[in-house]
Amino acid sequence: MAITPAILRKRFPEFADPGVYTDDVIGFWAGIAQGDPTLGNTPALDPTRWGGNADLGAMLFVCHHLAISAPDQVVALAGGNPGQVQGILTAKAVDKVSASYDAASVTMEDAAFWNMSKYGIRLLTLARYAGAGGIQL
Repeated sequence: MAITPAILRKRFPEFADPGVYTDDVIGFWAGIAQGDPTLGNTPALDPTRWGGNADLGAMLFVCHHLAISAPDQVVALAGGNPGQVQGILTAKAVDKVSASYDAASVTMEDAAFWNMSKYGIRLLTLARYAGAGGIQL
């Protein structure tokens, strides 16, 4: 099935705001994930390897890219410089209150870019299982 903005928004309603997550941007990333002759590309996710999870993988791919690009849109609209690389926030202090997070407990080893969103972590988890064949415990 071709991932459309309507399908993606139904499965992932957090991306329902068309003012932030435009149909064009969703369509662009769906075309990268699933291949799009108008873009002249082949699928980033091989559907034969993903089998019955190909659509889910494509949607997670799109959601990951939407999630990591949304802050750049906010920065650009405010006149800032979008695209600056930033790591995972592990500590923050405001006045006498501080908080830190154990990023290692929720990130995947060697996942790099895919660790930048929950969707990327889900995608990579599934990708590591996709096409692996039977598993015996």
